[in-house]
Amino acid sequence: MANIKIIVDSASDLPKELAQKYNITVLPLGIVIDDKIYYDGVDFSNREYMQQLKEMKNIPTTTMVPITMMEEEFRKNLDTYEHQIFITISSNASGTFSAANLIKTQIEDELKKPSNITVIDSLAFSMIYGKIAINMAKMAEKDATYDEIIKAYNIERESSTAYFVVDDLMHLKRGGRIKPGIAIVGELLGIKPLLTIKDGLVDSIGKERGKKRAMEKILDMMILELETPQDTTLWVANGYADEDVDTIISMIKGKVKLKDIIPYDMGACIGTHAGAGLVGLIYSKRENI
Repeated sequence: MANIKIIVDSASDLPKELAQKYNITVLPLGIVIDDKIYYDGVDFSNREYMQQLKEMKNIPTTTMVPITMMEEEFRKNLDTYEHQIFITISSNASGTFSAANLIKTQIEDELKKPSNITVIDSLAFSMIYGKIAINMAKMAEKDATYDEIIKAYNIERESSTAYFVVDDLMHLKRGGRIKPGIAIVGELLGIKPLLTIKDGLVDSIGKERGKKRAMEKILDMMILELETPQDTTLWVANGYADEDVDTIISMIKGKVKLKDIIPYDMGACIGTHAGAGLVGLIYSKRENI
């Protein structure tokens, strides 16, 4: 029997090639466009969706991973793996975590014993937990124990952070993913809030006038936090903002030498709530895994 199976939802923004490489299952959240549900990463590519989003008159909404998909995945893995670990989008933004736990309880009631299912609330978005899932899967490949992998998750989650800038806060404000009051600042002419994730929601930690200055600021904040830049892998979130991503990567290379810089396209679920134009920096303050 294989040892440990890692599962995430599509709000992790985990690139398909990496999910396939490390045998990580990605369960899609739903995107509701004009009363029709499409599945994140299944019915369209990230780029196609973000391009269309800029032209949509009505902002789409999102739904949690379908219960049937979660149940099917859990049951499939019951006898195949010693453990299966599902890491979900923040429970403050989605019902996926709660629903997964209900399914787990239902399965265990049927089995009349504990199952091999572990459900973790990331209290995060995008590659904040996507990158951790990759490292957990790498550990599983090397026959790490369940306890070792959970310990490593907790250490890296504590060290992981993200800073990002968006073109406007309309999408975050409408979807309730940003703390009350912050959106008002973003409505001021030319002001760009500097955003992060705190307590499972988007929070502001400052502001700058103009997007380029905002990008410079989040880069400087990141550099100050890195304990060993030469060992750091930086994930650069691209919300259909190619020129801005190229700009910030050039800034990075001019200021600090990192182990690796990996740009990736933001997915449809996160894109729906952030809008086109997001640029983000996701990393661990210290490399532990």
